[in-house]
Amino acid sequence: MKTFLLLACVAFLLPSTVQAKDRLLFSSPNKQWALRMGTASAEGEPVPMSIVEAKSLTDLVTFGELAAALLPRAKVVWSADSKRLAYYHPLRRGGACDVYFLVDGVWTEVKLPPLPEPPDAPIRNGELAEETPVADDVSPLRWQKDGALVLTRAREDISAGKTYRCEVVATVTWPDGKEAKVGTVKKSVRKL
Repeated sequence: MKTFLLLACVAFLLPSTVQAKDRLLFSSPNKQWALRMGTASAEGEPVPMSIVEAKSLTDLVTFGELAAALLPRAKVVWSADSKRLAYYHPLRRGGACDVYFLVDGVWTEVKLPPLPEPPDAPIRNGELAEETPVADDVSPLRWQKDGALVLTRAREDISAGKTYRCEVVATVTWPDGKEAKVGTVKKSVRKL
């Protein structure tokens, strides 16, 4: 009888133990949703990522898998009302941003418009700037109260042996819930 009871307890706790290996990060402001970082099927394998309902751990949005080395750079930026999210997924060269709105209880992906190109590094001694191997990097910064998303698009340039971060900070809006538009744009170049 004791053995049966012990086996029943182990069987009951086993699914919880498997889920406990997953990590919940970036909880929404209302604590209803979070980013779940799953577990790799084998060491060195990519890790599954998804947005889940925090209490039930039900997957709501499934993202592509991320290499373990890139996990520390992944992030979710939530709107204050927890109805919009921007998911930054780093790539080996740069990174990208996916945007989702909660529409009628379902997370729906919305498209970002093309963002302006970052400025070029200054030309020194007549040399043209060279782009480094870092490709386009589009990252969410914050949601504004009016529902606009502030993003940055950046790359690194080398000019006369110096490295510069060339960046555009743009505000994206979805007027009347329709097609996205780029609003304010600020460009900057700074030496690293």
